[in-house]
Amino acid sequence: MKKALIITSLIFSLLGTRLVQAQTPTPTPTCLEQTAVLPTPTQGYLSPAGIVLDYSRNLLYVANFGKQTVEIYHYSQGVVPSYLGPLQGVNFAVGDMALDNQGNLYMVSGYQVLKAALANGGLTALTPTPLVTLSYGINSIYVEPNGGTFYVVEGSSTTYSVMRYDGSGNTYSLTSSIDTGNITGGILVKDNTGPDQNTVYVGGYYSYLILYLTETVSGGTPSFSSPATMGLPSVIAYPNNFKTDLAGNIYVGGAAGNMMLLSPTSPTLWTLQSTLAASYGPAYVGIDQYGDIYGSMRPYNWGMGTDFVAEFRGCGVQPTLTPTPTATFVNPPSSGQCFIYPSPARGDHASVSYDMAEPGTMDMKIWNDAGELAAEITDHKPAGVQVTSFDLSRLAPRVYIYALTLTYDSGRVEKTKPRKFAVIR
Repeated sequence: MKKALIITSLIFSLLGTRLVQAQTPTPTPTCLEQTAVLPTPTQGYLSPAGIVLDYSRNLLYVANFGKQTVEIYHYSQGVVPSYLGPLQGVNFAVGDMALDNQGNLYMVSGYQVLKAALANGGLTALTPTPLVTLSYGINSIYVEPNGGTFYVVEGSSTTYSVMRYDGSGNTYSLTSSIDTGNITGGILVKDNTGPDQNTVYVGGYYSYLILYLTETVSGGTPSFSSPATMGLPSVIAYPNNFKTDLAGNIYVGGAAGNMMLLSPTSPTLWTLQSTLAASYGPAYVGIDQYGDIYGSMRPYNWGMGTDFVAEFRGCGVQPTLTPTPTATFVNPPSSGQCFIYPSPARGDHASVSYDMAEPGTMDMKIWNDAGELAAEITDHKPAGVQVTSFDLSRLAPRVYIYALTLTYDSGRVEKTKPRKFAVIR
């Protein structure tokens, strides 16, 4: 009897230990800590480069420079992005990239900047067209959100310049305002005191500096102030890429295995918040609307390691995002049914609710009353009643027709009947 009690006590002791271990919470990643490695394409990565994100579709694009493709991932909050495949229509080497609010992708390829409209739910680039061809290779590009105007940093081993191109075909050189011996890194343009004034930041790749100058636009013609410099900690060698999150924090990717978070307290003063030093450099970075960071990871010495794309925990306090509405309706859509709300749709966004029989991808096409495709929205969702918000700002007030195609992970496809909805202002 005594032996049985001892054995029973040991069993409960072991179970209790396991229970405590099972309840131990997973530590929260710290600022700039790597949290995941994204799935690698079949062909692998060779010198991954520019990263851009389409917030409206939750799509992540990574330039696979050495493989002459652009890879696409679908991302959502708290989940490792899933690989969708290469961007159709791109079969050339792409370095840095930018995306405007009109759904156009700008790609740096050697001496050229090319522009392509994204179609087929963001999976196809339609006829990439050269916008400009320069004398030297282009390192970085910045595109104003509404499109049209863009800035590039070009250079060789001895000559560097910064150029501004507007939507009317005019070209302006910032070279006379900048010490050309300092530049060839990333570029960032931020609003300063108003719509006619910006601050242009350029990475001093070899000097570990950030140069900045004021751009003033008068009568459509820009003028530039003399530049000033901000010194950087030695950890951020070779500042190659700048990106901002929705809260205005600035992340700088360094090509020598480092990344830095800076919080701007004024246009000319950035306060260092956190740094990351690693053997692999996030030479290019991208940030999603949830504050998560993605980096193109490659060794500073070409070919001295395996290239990949990593996800990092963001640092700065993010603005409160309007949550995706939960599908708790009195009459939720049943299988094969869907509806858009509010009805009529108004404002900048609307939502579509639908029922997923199993995990898969929802693709919604919207046509105008002339039968022309006006918009396409793609979203990957789990099983159950789902909601996807979409942008209305590009849809003129009128009546539209929409239909959904649900392509499940199992391969089964389900389509809804065409329905009408109206947009008013």
